[in-house]
Amino acid sequence: MFSFSSCSKEDTKGLILTELSTVDSVGVYVNTGKADLTPPVQVVDFGNSIIQKHKNNLEYLNLDKITYSLSDFKSTSPKVIVQGELFFALAGSNLEKFIKIGTVKETDLKQVAAYPEVQQTIELEAVNMQTLTNYIKEGKKVSFMIYGYGDNPFETTFNLRIKTLFTVNN
Repeated sequence: MFSFSSCSKEDTKGLILTELSTVDSVGVYVNTGKADLTPPVQVVDFGNSIIQKHKNNLEYLNLDKITYSLSDFKSTSPKVIVQGELFFALAGSNLEKFIKIGTVKETDLKQVAAYPEVQQTIELEAVNMQTLTNYIKEGKKVSFMIYGYGDNPFETTFNLRIKTLFTVNN
């Protein structure tokens, strides 16, 4: 379920600028007040990314942004207002090990679902971005989880897009 796209541009110093976009579906947990529910996680294997092909010549790596869109949205409510947080951890970690990396702003998911081609930006927390960037650089398997709060029931798939920019020696 990965989709990688890249484009390259050489600059005057002989470096190649490559954009990596990783797209994957991430399960969403909406708090219903039931203590025994476990948020679903989605594992992204960065060991399969184009970055690993260039890891010995990697000069610069930056996690640029994380966005999402929705697919398979279902709800009978006129509005579905939710907000949430995006967490990550090494694959196989306990829930206590998950680190918050961003916030999904309060929004009406019905409106987001109506425009699936529009990517919604997740506000990132700079303090934890370096850890995720290191995992990407090292080619680790990373679990992602969205923990949210909503006012009405719904079903959907969050399609997460991670945009990473890096340069390699030519």
